[in-house]
Amino acid sequence: MIAAPDPFIVVTDESTPLVHLHLWFPVGPPLDPAGMEGLTALTIRSLIRGTRRRSRAEVEEEVEGLGSELVTMTQRQAIGIGGTLLSRHLERFIAILTEVVTEPAFTDAEIHKTLREMYAELETLVDDDSALARRWFRRSLFEGTPYAHGTNGWKESLARITPDDVRAWHGQWLTRASLVVGASGPLDQGGVKTALAPLLAALPAGEAPDWRLPEAPTPAPRIRVVDKADRGQAQILMGQPTIAATHPDTLALGLATTAFGGTFTARLMQEVRVKRGLSYGAYAHLAGERVGGTTCSRRPPRPPTPPRRWRCCAMSIGGSSPRASRTTSSPSPARTPSRRSPSPWRPPRCSPRSACAPGSSTGPTTTSTPTGIGWRPWTPRSSVGSSASTWIPTR
Repeated sequence: MIAAPDPFIVVTDESTPLVHLHLWFPVGPPLDPAGMEGLTALTIRSLIRGTRRRSRAEVEEEVEGLGSELVTMTQRQAIGIGGTLLSRHLERFIAILTEVVTEPAFTDAEIHKTLREMYAELETLVDDDSALARRWFRRSLFEGTPYAHGTNGWKESLARITPDDVRAWHGQWLTRASLVVGASGPLDQGGVKTALAPLLAALPAGEAPDWRLPEAPTPAPRIRVVDKADRGQAQILMGQPTIAATHPDTLALGLATTAFGGTFTARLMQEVRVKRGLSYGAYAHLAGERVGGTTCSRRPPRPPTPPRRWRCCAMSIGGSSPRASRTTSSPSPARTPSRRSPSPWRPPRCSPRSACAPGSSTGPTTTSTPTGIGWRPWTPRSSVGSSASTWIPTR
Protein backbone atom coordinates (compact mmCIF):
# COMPACT_ATOMS: atom_id res chain seq x y z
CA MET A 1 0.00 0.00 0.00
CA ILE A 2 1.34 3.42 -0.95
CA ALA A 3 0.06 6.67 0.49
CA ALA A 4 1.59 9.87 -0.81
CA PRO A 5 -0.04 13.04 0.52
CA ASP A 6 2.42 15.89 0.34
CA PRO A 7 4.81 16.19 2.10
CA PHE A 8 4.73 12.54 3.25
CA ILE A 9 5.63 9.60 1.00
CA VAL A 10 5.05 6.42 2.97
CA VAL A 11 5.36 2.82 1.74
CA THR A 12 3.92 0.28 4.19
CA ASP A 13 5.72 -3.06 4.23
CA GLU A 14 4.87 -5.44 7.09
CA SER A 15 7.25 -8.14 5.84
CA THR A 16 10.36 -6.43 7.26
CA PRO A 17 11.26 -5.14 10.73
CA LEU A 18 13.35 -2.34 9.22
CA VAL A 19 12.25 1.26 8.83
CA HIS A 20 13.85 3.61 6.31
CA LEU A 21 13.25 7.24 7.21
CA HIS A 22 14.67 10.29 5.44
CA LEU A 23 13.93 13.99 5.46
CA TRP A 24 14.45 15.78 2.16
CA PHE A 25 14.68 19.49 1.45
CA PRO A 26 14.61 20.56 -2.25
CA VAL A 27 17.73 22.69 -1.98
CA GLY A 28 20.88 21.82 -3.91
CA PRO A 29 24.29 23.12 -4.94
CA PRO A 30 22.82 25.17 -7.83
CA LEU A 31 21.33 27.45 -5.17
CA ASP A 32 24.72 28.14 -3.56
CA PRO A 33 25.37 31.91 -3.43
CA ALA A 34 27.75 33.11 -6.13
CA GLY A 35 31.29 32.98 -4.81
CA MET A 36 30.38 30.55 -2.01
CA GLU A 37 29.95 27.37 -4.02
CA GLY A 38 29.97 24.38 -1.67
CA LEU A 39 27.87 26.06 1.06
CA THR A 40 24.99 23.60 0.69
CA ALA A 41 27.22 20.54 1.11
CA LEU A 42 29.15 22.13 3.97
CA THR A 43 25.96 22.93 5.89
CA ILE A 44 24.30 19.54 5.59
CA ARG A 45 27.53 17.73 6.44
CA SER A 46 28.09 19.92 9.51
CA LEU A 47 24.53 19.29 10.66
CA ILE A 48 25.27 15.95 12.36
CA ARG A 49 28.37 17.13 14.24
CA GLY A 50 26.72 17.83 17.55
CA THR A 51 23.69 19.70 18.90
CA ARG A 52 23.18 22.40 21.50
CA ARG A 53 22.56 19.66 24.08
CA ARG A 54 25.00 16.95 23.00
CA SER A 55 28.48 16.76 21.57
CA ARG A 56 29.22 15.04 18.30
CA ALA A 57 30.50 11.95 20.14
CA GLU A 58 27.35 11.76 22.26
CA VAL A 59 25.10 11.98 19.20
CA GLU A 60 27.06 9.25 17.43
CA GLU A 61 27.02 7.03 20.52
CA GLU A 62 23.25 7.42 20.92
CA VAL A 63 22.57 6.56 17.26
CA GLU A 64 24.96 3.60 17.30
CA GLY A 65 23.16 2.32 20.40
CA LEU A 66 20.08 1.96 18.22
CA GLY A 67 22.00 -0.12 15.71
CA SER A 68 21.62 2.65 13.16
CA GLU A 69 23.56 5.42 11.48
CA LEU A 70 22.59 9.02 10.83
CA VAL A 71 23.60 9.92 7.28
CA THR A 72 23.39 13.05 5.18
CA MET A 73 23.12 13.29 1.39
CA THR A 74 23.85 16.14 -1.01
CA GLN A 75 22.32 15.70 -4.46
CA ARG A 76 22.02 18.09 -7.36
CA GLN A 77 18.40 18.95 -6.58
CA ALA A 78 17.99 18.20 -2.87
CA ILE A 79 19.67 17.45 0.44
CA GLY A 80 18.64 14.71 2.83
CA ILE A 81 19.21 13.33 6.30
CA GLY A 82 17.98 10.08 7.85
CA GLY A 83 18.80 6.44 8.39
CA THR A 84 17.71 2.81 8.59
CA LEU A 85 16.69 1.27 11.92
CA LEU A 86 14.58 -1.38 13.63
CA SER A 87 10.96 -0.32 13.97
CA ARG A 88 11.04 -0.63 17.75
CA HIS A 89 13.63 2.17 17.90
CA LEU A 90 11.67 4.59 15.70
CA GLU A 91 10.55 6.93 18.48
CA ARG A 92 14.06 7.35 19.91
CA PHE A 93 15.55 7.79 16.44
CA ILE A 94 13.07 10.52 15.54
CA ALA A 95 13.86 12.31 18.82
CA ILE A 96 17.56 12.40 17.90
CA LEU A 97 16.77 13.37 14.31
CA THR A 98 14.58 16.25 15.49
CA GLU A 99 17.31 17.52 17.80
CA VAL A 100 19.96 17.33 15.09
CA VAL A 101 17.87 19.10 12.45
CA THR A 102 16.39 21.84 14.64
CA GLU A 103 19.14 22.42 17.23
CA PRO A 104 22.52 21.94 15.51
CA ALA A 105 25.54 23.22 17.40
CA PHE A 106 27.41 24.45 14.31
CA THR A 107 30.54 25.14 16.34
CA ASP A 108 33.40 26.87 14.55
CA ALA A 109 35.70 23.92 15.28
CA GLU A 110 33.42 21.31 13.69
CA ILE A 111 32.67 23.49 10.66
CA HIS A 112 36.39 23.98 10.07
CA LYS A 113 36.94 20.22 10.35
CA THR A 114 34.28 19.66 7.70
CA LEU A 115 35.93 22.27 5.50
CA ARG A 116 39.25 20.45 5.76
CA GLU A 117 37.55 17.21 4.73
CA MET A 118 36.06 18.89 1.68
CA TYR A 119 39.44 20.40 0.78
CA ALA A 120 40.98 16.92 1.01
CA GLU A 121 38.29 15.50 -1.26
CA LEU A 122 39.05 18.14 -3.87
CA GLU A 123 42.73 17.22 -3.64
CA THR A 124 41.91 13.54 -4.06
CA LEU A 125 39.75 14.33 -7.07
CA VAL A 126 42.75 15.06 -9.26
CA ASP A 127 43.92 11.46 -8.86
CA ASP A 128 40.55 10.07 -9.98
CA ASP A 129 40.56 10.49 -13.75
CA SER A 130 36.94 9.48 -14.21
CA ALA A 131 35.64 11.92 -11.57
CA LEU A 132 37.92 14.67 -12.83
CA ALA A 133 36.66 14.23 -16.39
CA ARG A 134 33.05 14.40 -15.21
CA ARG A 135 33.78 17.55 -13.21
CA TRP A 136 35.30 19.35 -16.19
CA PHE A 137 32.55 18.04 -18.44
CA ARG A 138 29.90 19.61 -16.20
CA ARG A 139 31.84 22.83 -15.88
CA SER A 140 32.24 23.09 -19.64
CA LEU A 141 28.64 22.19 -20.39
CA PHE A 142 27.01 24.56 -17.88
CA GLU A 143 29.59 27.32 -17.90
CA GLY A 144 28.13 30.61 -16.70
CA THR A 145 25.18 28.99 -14.89
CA PRO A 146 24.65 27.78 -11.28
CA TYR A 147 24.90 24.18 -12.52
CA ALA A 148 28.58 24.42 -13.44
CA HIS A 149 30.17 23.55 -10.08
CA GLY A 150 30.28 20.29 -8.16
CA THR A 151 28.74 19.71 -4.75
CA ASN A 152 31.98 20.61 -2.96
CA GLY A 153 32.44 23.82 -4.91
CA TRP A 154 35.97 25.11 -5.46
CA LYS A 155 38.86 25.65 -3.09
CA GLU A 156 38.58 29.40 -3.50
CA SER A 157 34.84 29.40 -2.80
CA LEU A 158 35.20 27.22 0.30
CA ALA A 159 37.79 29.65 1.65
CA ARG A 160 35.18 32.46 1.58
CA ILE A 161 32.55 30.59 3.64
CA THR A 162 32.34 31.43 7.35
CA PRO A 163 30.52 29.62 10.18
CA ASP A 164 27.97 32.44 10.19
CA ASP A 165 27.18 31.69 6.55
CA VAL A 166 26.49 28.07 7.46
CA ARG A 167 24.16 29.04 10.31
CA ALA A 168 22.27 31.53 8.13
CA TRP A 169 21.89 29.01 5.29
CA HIS A 170 20.46 26.42 7.70
CA GLY A 171 17.90 28.88 9.05
CA GLN A 172 16.85 29.93 5.57
CA TRP A 173 16.31 26.58 3.85
CA LEU A 174 15.62 23.83 6.41
CA THR A 175 11.96 24.75 6.86
CA ARG A 176 8.50 23.19 6.85
CA ALA A 177 7.69 24.81 3.52
CA SER A 178 10.24 22.69 1.67
CA LEU A 179 10.21 19.48 3.75
CA VAL A 180 9.46 16.13 2.10
CA VAL A 181 9.39 12.97 4.24
CA GLY A 182 10.15 9.56 2.76
CA ALA A 183 9.54 6.43 4.85
CA SER A 184 9.05 2.71 4.36
CA GLY A 185 8.64 -0.33 6.58
CA PRO A 186 6.09 -1.61 9.11
CA LEU A 187 4.42 1.78 9.59
CA ASP A 188 1.63 3.86 8.12
CA GLN A 189 1.10 7.45 7.09
CA GLY A 190 -0.75 8.41 10.28
CA GLY A 191 1.91 6.94 12.51
CA VAL A 192 4.70 8.76 10.66
CA LYS A 193 2.88 12.09 10.86
CA THR A 194 2.23 11.66 14.58
CA ALA A 195 5.83 10.65 15.30
CA LEU A 196 7.22 13.62 13.34
CA ALA A 197 4.83 16.20 14.84
CA PRO A 198 7.51 17.57 17.23
CA LEU A 199 9.92 18.00 14.31
CA LEU A 200 7.35 19.83 12.20
CA ALA A 201 6.49 22.10 15.12
CA ALA A 202 10.16 22.95 15.73
CA LEU A 203 10.97 23.80 12.11
CA PRO A 204 10.38 27.40 10.99
CA ALA A 205 7.63 27.92 8.43
CA GLY A 206 9.97 29.43 5.84
CA GLU A 207 9.50 29.60 2.08
CA ALA A 208 10.11 27.05 -0.65
CA PRO A 209 13.25 27.71 -2.73
CA ASP A 210 12.92 29.40 -6.09
CA TRP A 211 14.29 27.11 -8.80
CA ARG A 212 13.74 29.52 -11.67
CA LEU A 213 17.35 29.39 -12.76
CA PRO A 214 18.74 30.43 -16.16
CA GLU A 215 18.74 27.71 -18.76
CA ALA A 216 22.09 26.34 -19.86
CA PRO A 217 23.22 27.73 -23.21
CA THR A 218 24.00 25.30 -26.02
CA PRO A 219 27.79 25.42 -26.39
CA ALA A 220 29.56 25.47 -29.72
CA PRO A 221 31.24 22.17 -30.67
CA ARG A 222 34.64 22.00 -29.01
CA ILE A 223 37.12 19.63 -27.39
CA ARG A 224 38.77 20.18 -24.01
CA VAL A 225 41.77 18.31 -22.73
CA VAL A 226 43.04 17.89 -19.17
CA ASP A 227 46.64 16.72 -19.38
CA LYS A 228 47.51 13.89 -16.97
CA ALA A 229 51.04 12.55 -17.36
CA ASP A 230 51.96 8.87 -17.13
CA ARG A 231 48.44 7.52 -17.49
CA GLY A 232 47.78 4.12 -19.05
CA GLN A 233 44.40 5.13 -20.42
CA ALA A 234 42.20 8.17 -21.02
CA GLN A 235 38.65 9.11 -20.10
CA ILE A 236 36.56 10.44 -23.00
CA LEU A 237 33.17 12.08 -22.52
CA MET A 238 30.90 13.44 -25.25
CA GLY A 239 27.58 15.09 -24.63
CA GLN A 240 25.33 18.11 -24.80
CA PRO A 241 22.54 19.87 -22.87
CA THR A 242 19.11 18.30 -23.26
CA ILE A 243 15.56 18.53 -21.97
CA ALA A 244 14.63 19.09 -18.33
CA ALA A 245 13.49 16.24 -16.08
CA THR A 246 9.94 17.62 -16.15
CA HIS A 247 9.70 17.50 -19.96
CA PRO A 248 7.03 15.06 -21.22
CA ASP A 249 9.60 13.31 -23.44
CA THR A 250 12.05 12.59 -20.60
CA LEU A 251 10.93 8.99 -20.03
CA ALA A 252 11.03 8.18 -23.74
CA LEU A 253 14.48 9.73 -24.12
CA GLY A 254 15.70 7.88 -21.04
CA LEU A 255 14.48 4.57 -22.45
CA ALA A 256 16.16 5.23 -25.79
CA THR A 257 19.42 6.21 -24.06
CA THR A 258 19.37 3.04 -21.96
CA ALA A 259 18.79 0.89 -25.02
CA PHE A 260 21.63 2.63 -26.82
CA GLY A 261 24.26 2.55 -24.08
CA GLY A 262 22.82 2.12 -20.60
CA THR A 263 23.70 -1.55 -20.01
CA PHE A 264 26.48 -3.99 -20.80
CA THR A 265 24.39 -5.61 -23.51
CA ALA A 266 23.45 -2.29 -25.13
CA ARG A 267 24.51 -1.50 -28.69
CA LEU A 268 27.26 0.98 -27.72
CA MET A 269 29.06 -1.50 -25.47
CA GLN A 270 28.70 -4.31 -27.98
CA GLU A 271 30.10 -2.27 -30.86
CA VAL A 272 32.95 -0.57 -28.98
CA ARG A 273 34.13 -3.30 -26.60
CA VAL A 274 32.80 -6.71 -27.65
CA LYS A 275 33.22 -6.44 -31.42
CA ARG A 276 36.20 -4.07 -31.71
CA GLY A 277 37.99 -4.17 -28.36
CA LEU A 278 38.55 -0.41 -28.40
CA SER A 279 37.61 0.19 -24.78
CA TYR A 280 37.02 -1.57 -21.50
CA GLY A 281 33.57 -0.01 -21.36
CA ALA A 282 31.37 2.47 -23.22
CA TYR A 283 28.17 3.86 -21.78
CA ALA A 284 25.52 6.50 -22.39
CA HIS A 285 23.28 8.10 -19.79
CA LEU A 286 20.69 10.83 -19.41
CA ALA A 287 20.99 13.14 -16.40
CA GLY A 288 17.89 15.16 -15.64
CA GLU A 289 18.09 18.62 -14.10
CA ARG A 290 15.35 21.00 -13.01
CA VAL A 291 16.43 23.37 -15.78
CA GLY A 292 17.62 21.28 -18.70
CA GLY A 293 19.81 18.23 -18.36
CA THR A 294 22.66 16.37 -20.04
CA THR A 295 22.97 13.45 -22.38
CA CYS A 296 26.42 11.93 -22.35
CA SER A 297 28.40 8.98 -23.64
CA ARG A 298 31.72 8.00 -22.15
CA ARG A 299 34.41 5.43 -22.57
CA PRO A 300 37.88 4.80 -21.14
CA PRO A 301 39.84 3.75 -24.24
CA ARG A 302 41.75 0.51 -24.12
CA PRO A 303 45.52 0.99 -24.53
CA PRO A 304 46.67 -0.12 -27.99
CA THR A 305 48.94 -3.09 -28.55
CA PRO A 306 51.90 -2.90 -28.08
CA PRO A 307 51.18 -0.94 -24.87
CA ARG A 308 51.55 2.81 -25.09
CA ARG A 309 50.88 5.57 -22.61
CA TRP A 310 48.15 8.11 -23.23
CA ARG A 311 49.17 11.52 -22.04
CA CYS A 312 45.81 13.09 -21.33
CA CYS A 313 42.44 12.73 -19.72
CA ALA A 314 39.90 14.56 -21.84
CA MET A 315 36.34 15.12 -22.80
CA SER A 316 34.69 16.38 -25.97
CA ILE A 317 31.42 18.24 -25.87
CA GLY A 318 29.18 18.31 -28.91
CA GLY A 319 32.05 17.75 -31.33
CA SER A 320 30.86 16.86 -34.83
CA SER A 321 34.00 15.95 -36.71
CA PRO A 322 36.23 12.89 -36.50
CA ARG A 323 39.26 15.11 -36.88
CA ALA A 324 40.29 18.20 -34.97
CA SER A 325 42.78 21.00 -35.40
CA ARG A 326 44.85 22.50 -32.64
CA THR A 327 44.49 26.23 -31.99
CA THR A 328 47.68 27.77 -30.70
CA SER A 329 49.38 31.13 -30.81
CA SER A 330 52.88 29.70 -30.67
CA PRO A 331 54.67 26.60 -31.99
CA SER A 332 54.44 23.52 -29.88
CA PRO A 333 57.48 22.88 -27.69
CA ALA A 334 60.22 20.74 -29.09
CA ARG A 335 60.25 17.09 -28.03
CA THR A 336 63.20 14.77 -27.88
CA PRO A 337 62.49 11.81 -30.16
CA SER A 338 62.66 8.35 -28.67
CA ARG A 339 65.20 5.79 -29.79
CA ARG A 340 62.51 3.66 -31.42
CA SER A 341 60.62 6.27 -33.41
CA PRO A 342 60.00 10.00 -33.55
CA SER A 343 57.68 11.19 -30.80
CA PRO A 344 54.55 12.98 -32.00
CA TRP A 345 53.43 16.32 -30.64
CA ARG A 346 51.71 16.24 -27.31
CA PRO A 347 50.35 19.03 -25.09
CA PRO A 348 52.86 20.42 -22.56
CA ARG A 349 52.32 19.35 -19.00
CA CYS A 350 50.34 21.30 -16.47
CA SER A 351 50.09 20.79 -12.76
CA PRO A 352 47.21 18.37 -12.07
CA ARG A 353 46.70 20.07 -8.71
CA SER A 354 45.40 23.13 -10.48
CA ALA A 355 42.61 21.21 -12.17
CA CYS A 356 40.18 21.75 -9.29
CA ALA A 357 40.59 25.51 -9.21
CA PRO A 358 38.69 27.70 -11.66
CA GLY A 359 40.68 30.35 -13.45
CA SER A 360 44.00 28.84 -12.39
CA SER A 361 47.01 30.29 -14.13
CA THR A 362 48.50 26.81 -14.53
CA GLY A 363 45.42 24.77 -15.33
CA PRO A 364 42.96 24.46 -18.18
CA THR A 365 41.17 27.63 -19.18
CA THR A 366 38.00 28.32 -21.09
CA THR A 367 39.28 31.07 -23.36
CA SER A 368 39.76 30.72 -27.10
CA THR A 369 43.51 31.28 -26.86
CA PRO A 370 45.99 29.38 -24.69
CA THR A 371 46.36 31.23 -21.40
CA GLY A 372 47.71 28.42 -19.24
CA ILE A 373 50.45 25.84 -19.54
CA GLY A 374 49.26 22.53 -20.95
CA TRP A 375 45.93 23.70 -22.36
CA ARG A 376 44.99 24.03 -26.00
CA PRO A 377 41.33 24.61 -27.01
CA TRP A 378 40.58 22.55 -30.11
CA THR A 379 37.81 23.22 -32.63
CA PRO A 380 36.45 20.87 -35.33
CA ARG A 381 37.73 21.37 -38.86
CA SER A 382 34.30 20.72 -40.28
CA SER A 383 30.72 20.54 -39.07
CA VAL A 384 30.16 17.39 -41.10
CA GLY A 385 30.81 13.96 -39.70
CA SER A 386 30.42 12.09 -36.43
CA SER A 387 31.44 13.33 -32.99
CA ALA A 388 34.91 12.03 -32.16
CA SER A 389 38.25 13.04 -30.73
CA THR A 390 41.72 12.88 -32.23
CA TRP A 391 44.05 11.23 -29.69
CA ILE A 392 47.83 11.22 -29.85
CA PRO A 393 49.46 8.32 -27.98
CA THR A 394 53.12 8.40 -26.96
CA ARG A 395 55.33 5.43 -26.56
